[in-house]
Amino acid sequence: MKTGTAGSNGIIRALAGAILFCALASPNPVESGCGPLPPPGPGEAVVQVSDTAGLLNAVDSASGPTTIYLENGTYSISGNGVVVSRPSVTIRSLSGNRDDVVIRGGGMNSGDTYFGVYINASGFTLADLTVRDVRYHGVFIDPSSSPSGFLFHNIRVVDCGEQLFKASGGRDTGSKSDGIIECSAFEYITTLGEGDYTNGIDLLNSHNWIIRDNVIGNIKAGPGGDLAGPAILVWQGSSGTVVERNRVLDCDMGISFGNSYDSAPSHTGGVIRNNFVKGYANSDFGICVSKSPDVKVINNTIYSPGSWPYSIEVQYASSSNCLLVNNLSDEPFWINRFETNNPQLVTNLTAAGPEYFTDPGSGDLHLRSSDLPAIDSGTFTPDREMDIDGQGSIGLAPDIGADERRTPAVLQSGDYSGDGTAGIAFFRPATGLWAVRGLTRVYFGSPSDQPVPADYDGDGTDDFAVFRESSGLWAARGITRNYFGRRGDIPAPGDYNGDGTAQPAVFRPGSGLWAIRGTSRIYFGSSADIPVPGYYGGPAARPAVFRPASGLWAVRGVTRTYFGSSGDIPVPGNFAGSGSWTPAIFRPATGLWAVRGGSRLYFGAAADRAVPGDYQGGGIDLPAIFRPTSGLWAIRGLTRIYFGGSSDWAVSR
Repeated sequence: MKTGTAGSNGIIRALAGAILFCALASPNPVESGCGPLPPPGPGEAVVQVSDTAGLLNAVDSASGPTTIYLENGTYSISGNGVVVSRPSVTIRSLSGNRDDVVIRGGGMNSGDTYFGVYINASGFTLADLTVRDVRYHGVFIDPSSSPSGFLFHNIRVVDCGEQLFKASGGRDTGSKSDGIIECSAFEYITTLGEGDYTNGIDLLNSHNWIIRDNVIGNIKAGPGGDLAGPAILVWQGSSGTVVERNRVLDCDMGISFGNSYDSAPSHTGGVIRNNFVKGYANSDFGICVSKSPDVKVINNTIYSPGSWPYSIEVQYASSSNCLLVNNLSDEPFWINRFETNNPQLVTNLTAAGPEYFTDPGSGDLHLRSSDLPAIDSGTFTPDREMDIDGQGSIGLAPDIGADERRTPAVLQSGDYSGDGTAGIAFFRPATGLWAVRGLTRVYFGSPSDQPVPADYDGDGTDDFAVFRESSGLWAARGITRNYFGRRGDIPAPGDYNGDGTAQPAVFRPGSGLWAIRGTSRIYFGSSADIPVPGYYGGPAARPAVFRPASGLWAVRGVTRTYFGSSGDIPVPGNFAGSGSWTPAIFRPATGLWAVRGGSRLYFGAAADRAVPGDYQGGGIDLPAIFRPTSGLWAIRGLTRIYFGGSSDWAVSR
């Protein structure tokens, strides 16, 4: 066993550096907040152990803030497992990989290992390791001292005889407050030994917890059981819980605030948002609010065909003043169950079929295409600023469900003939049809593709092209196929080096990364920004963002200005005929077009898509709209025609 203090000379300083290096070398999904933990703080004691005896001794000997690093291996335990009774202790793996360190009992049916990690102290952190095969609970919090201040990060808890994670007690025992469970996995990879007394996460009399970015799978009853409890259950007088960005897969029940067997209020306040819940043939509800007032259920996606016929339940009169907004499911809600509660229902959609989702069988419930009824059909709410991938909403309105379908930040003029004039054109995802009025009709792409037309070969004519988010494929018809980007990226092709040829490029909202293929990688913007790259001066395109919350326009290396507000759609362009783009917005609520330093006019309505462009070939962009409900194209001062329909994506800009 090696000991020391963080920041001291010798072995401990080298150890801290090694930890940081290993973490950075590993996959780091920054968008969801699941990066590595920082090294210990200055003056914190640091201990490195390699076996169970060393681990137990380090925990028992801790005095003041202490980080205990576990070398790779299996740490066999018995009895109550690793008992933490001293405050401010951290237990984490040396490598940062949770599969490298396993705290293991004798099995979920064993009588000699009751718990994996037993906690009776405040300020505890458990990170980057696996706990498995114990009789009762993999992680157990004793309520007797009313402990608080927990962090459980990147852990995996597997195959326990009862609840995998349990903060125990009731109203008449101590509370557990201010905990975070994140970036972790809770699952059964074998069948529960017997009965149905289990949950993935079970919190009782717990307050102000955050449960985020976890995967919870296969929480099911064993032989002789009925249905296992919810994958996530928070009850017994709990309050203020946030459950967000989790994936619940093939469990008997999904997420529940409150329990019908509890007295009211079983849970008070809190929010359930941006979760995927994928059931199986015998699943019960996806989300339940039972005897719990003031709960918000926002932008969740639930898919569970052939199972219990209700996706969200609100039970008992004590579940008062609840809000259900922007939830997407394949089955209806059961509100007013048992007693009248009348929750507020806002823009929910309960008719989603398998065609809505990328891979519903595996639980990938990202929206498959841009022509679904869920797209841009939700309601803005201050309680939801990002989606399941940690990315902000982009569009006329939020999408319904946990996923915000990425829309391209399109730079091209829409000049499909090479004559300097924007064409009236659409892409039909359902069939892959590209149609340019008066010019051509071709088929290229699939329902999950996003159109990214641009001049990829430098011949002065825009090319039909698609970006396939699921694989990162860029395909330009008759020109090239390459892979660049990943799920959650917003495609932003353009001529970033000024040579007359467009390059594939993406904006990654969670980190602000702009990646331009073969050219550069820079960081500019944040998760709440809308990418608006364009020709704001000079022949090359520049990365730029619009921040709806403040109206900020930021063009890298050029300017920062404020213009517009939340709800506005950015429509920058060459409205003055100077050859340089100017910030501009379209306000769907009123039909306002406003060009900074230029004109203000009213043109269009709330359901219209703004498609400005140089439709006359005179070097000046004109306000224009596409109305999907009727196929109307209206170009201000020029023409009104009908071309396309409700499932089409305008690609003139």
